[in-house]
Amino acid sequence: MSGGHGRGAKEAVLAIDIGTSTTKAVVIAPDGERLAAAAVRTPISQAADHATVDASQLLRDVVGLVRQVAGESPSIIGFGVTAQLGLVLVDANLRPVADALLWADRRARAQREQIVAAAGPDLLRRTGRRAEAEHLAPRLLWFKQREPVAFSRARWALSLKDFIVAHLTGSVATDDTHASYSLLFDVRDREWSHELLVACGLDADLLPEPCAAGAAQGGIRPSVAQALGIEAGTPVSVGGPDGTVGALAAGATIAGATVDIAGTTDVVLHTVAYPPSDLDPRVVLNAHLVPGLWTMGGPTGVTGGAIEWFSQALGYTSVEAALEASQHVQVGVGSPRINTEMTGSRFPDWNDNMRGSVTGISLEHRSVDLIAAAEQGAGFIVRRGLEALQESGCKIDRVVVVGRVARVPGAVQRRADLWRLPVVTLSDEQATLTGAAILAACAAGLFATVQDAAAAMSKPGEEHTPTESNRAAIEEAFAEWTLQRECALMAANASSAIIA
Repeated sequence: MSGGHGRGAKEAVLAIDIGTSTTKAVVIAPDGERLAAAAVRTPISQAADHATVDASQLLRDVVGLVRQVAGESPSIIGFGVTAQLGLVLVDANLRPVADALLWADRRARAQREQIVAAAGPDLLRRTGRRAEAEHLAPRLLWFKQREPVAFSRARWALSLKDFIVAHLTGSVATDDTHASYSLLFDVRDREWSHELLVACGLDADLLPEPCAAGAAQGGIRPSVAQALGIEAGTPVSVGGPDGTVGALAAGATIAGATVDIAGTTDVVLHTVAYPPSDLDPRVVLNAHLVPGLWTMGGPTGVTGGAIEWFSQALGYTSVEAALEASQHVQVGVGSPRINTEMTGSRFPDWNDNMRGSVTGISLEHRSVDLIAAAEQGAGFIVRRGLEALQESGCKIDRVVVVGRVARVPGAVQRRADLWRLPVVTLSDEQATLTGAAILAACAAGLFATVQDAAAAMSKPGEEHTPTESNRAAIEEAFAEWTLQRECALMAANASSAIIA
């Protein structure tokens, strides 16, 4: 086992990140040094409004990744897990009773409308968000109404992260941020809402107890430890959802910080010390992973996922290669305009009917022009989110960007230009894994606070300031893109009305 590598072995923590595209494992030292890493494709099944994953297969993949990195690592003294948003219904033995529903699954639209009608106007104030089909409460009602046999067998309603941690430790819990995404949680008081549970006709016994993200949920069970190759009893942190966990590594542990976690979607978060009394319905208010803080913002629709789609369709070997090839393309008058929201929009516009679109393409355009246009479209979606935050009273001085985009200086500069804000990267581009490691290090007792762990394990990188010379061209491009997007939305709504 990894804990038995001999006296004097360097201590480290192991982190898992279950993303939309890839599931990753990494071993990180307390100073942030990467010691081992492995990855596998996340086994997602997606078609139309369906987006699911076989949670049992996902668990097997996690076990395989952990065995791989633990076998080549020093003494592992802490374990952290983060994941994309999703719902796993499990029985009393923690076995899934159905495939897990992922954030992109939109089948619970009718149940969302039922909850809006039942909960009334107090829903936004209590939950910090407008109701969407991806939230826990509509999905539980969907199972109750459409899959009653599976629902009757369910003992716990868990997030993907909670499911993995429960299997590791044998105990069930969740974190305040995951609970915030439920429509059943009072985000200001940080507790399950009895009134909302009654209004939705759901049982509180299905819901795990919210706990501090950096606390130890328990130790790895002996039977599981043997399969993983890790010492039994190794503490596992409660953890949190991928966007907010990534924000920890990007410095969102103090009020005033603004972070963009650029992955398949962009998660835009601004940290505040006090939740607003009146919340703009475009903006999501979450209880932060750090006690006493909240975040405002939310996850966008598909952004980086669309850049990846175009990269693959156009024959690039990777997203990074596509971004490198297109970073010098000037997107201005006569350029294509791409809206990347292929599966509907989320923060800040929240419309399930939105779909991706390409306009203005001609024979003179090359593959690099399409990549640059997709990159610009993704950046414009984030700009809309940043503007919504500013209009809600958030003072944004700079944005820390992490993810694949941050690996390409030209792509980072483009975002600074699109947003008219300074953009800072991290020296470590995989912030979500580092964030999970930060929580693992806290659970292991290596640091007293999340802030201390983040300061030690994550380091800032370069700052990019906006270029003034292209400002007029960008503003014209943003106006054209906005008009194209509004036309696409009208068409999507019209088609939806005809089908209905």
